Amino acid sequence: MKKLSKNKIYNSIMAIAIMLMVVAGVMVVGNLRGWFGDTNSYAINGENVSCSEKIGAVSLERDGVSYELKENDVLRDGDIIETKHGGMATIKHSDANLSLNDNTKVSIKTEEGNLAFEVFRGEAFADTNKKINVHVDEKELELEGVSSISVPIGTIEVLVLNGNAKYKENLAEQGQTMTILEKEVLVGEAKIESLNEFIIARIAIVDTGKSLCFKEADIEKLKSDRQAEEENAKKEILAKEDDEIAVEEARQYTIANPNETVKKSSSKDKDSKIPAILESDSCTITIRCDTILNNMGDLTSGKNKYVPSNGTILATSSIDFDEGETVFDVLKRTCSRAGIQLEYSYTPLYGSYYIQGINNLYEFDCGAESGWMYKVNGWFPNYGSSSYELKDGDSIVLCYTCKGLGADVGSTFM
Repeated sequence: MKKLSKNKIYNSIMAIAIMLMVVAGVMVVGNLRGWFGDTNSYAINGENVSCSEKIGAVSLERDGVSYELKENDVLRDGDIIETKHGGMATIKHSDANLSLNDNTKVSIKTEEGNLAFEVFRGEAFADTNKKINVHVDEKELELEGVSSISVPIGTIEVLVLNGNAKYKENLAEQGQTMTILEKEVLVGEAKIESLNEFIIARIAIVDTGKSLCFKEADIEKLKSDRQAEEENAKKEILAKEDDEIAVEEARQYTIANPNETVKKSSSKDKDSKIPAILESDSCTITIRCDTILNNMGDLTSGKNKYVPSNGTILATSSIDFDEGETVFDVLKRTCSRAGIQLEYSYTPLYGSYYIQGINNLYEFDCGAESGWMYKVNGWFPNYGSSSYELKDGDSIVLCYTCKGLGADVGSTFM
């Protein structure tokens, strides 16, 4: 009985110790995350600093402890925010909103009761209603209005879209850039060609009451021109790889059949001295998501950067294929060559592959009825793309539907 009693006492003590450890852990984490106490104690000028937008992997380091940042988290003086590859976050306050591009690291500071930031690396987009201080490598800048700041190694680059930026006695006003080097500061005219996708996406949500140095029409033209260049580059890559494949096939065929006369050439190089094989069949493929342009209000936050301005991810391109290949085979090869993101899964029940996402646009990203569909020669098959064997001259279109389970892209199959 005494032994049993001692075991009970020991077990009770262990249970209490474990409970105390759990409570202590919760208290530590809760204190760091602001679960206890008045969150207004972290406010600046009566308003909290918080994370209003977050995409991908973003970490928050507080008091030496790092964990994942979440939307609506209340932030404090000294917090360090770091976006990983493909991540993005916006720090919101009434005085200033600071959006962080991927691979960017900043710290929140409070100076004389006002919000300030320290940028360690990367690129940030500031939209301020009053002057704020930004620190980089012991250099202090004063920003007001709308501007972007990037920190390549050994350099600080500021683009002023509205308002001004000041560093010591140097001033860059709207429509100007400021480059801060180790021993000199350069102020010059801002060029619209310097706008990257991150800045263009941030410009789109700036308060319309703030007049920027670049007109909306000029920005849209820049986006359209870049889209056209990208489409042409993709088509050139596809055509080049088809030629290289055809030449290599011709070389191998010639080695295996040195005495055979070939009637047709599959190589597009008219000057090639290599005997060629019979032409492969070919089809065309197009990838579109233009329906999203009419449903941007339903689009998942942050996905707008994957939607081309004209809704075309891949312009109509000609692709060679071998007998027995399917729509899925050609789509997979095309996306791989053109550098277009593609995600799919195999469905054993139907013995077919299912297209989950193209160009980082997935099912349900633009409403409960949204997702990818395909059609061949204007017809929407009612079976998977890996079950549709192609014929010479087929026209493939991958299209994103937002409404009516395909009704908005012309499908009548339900």
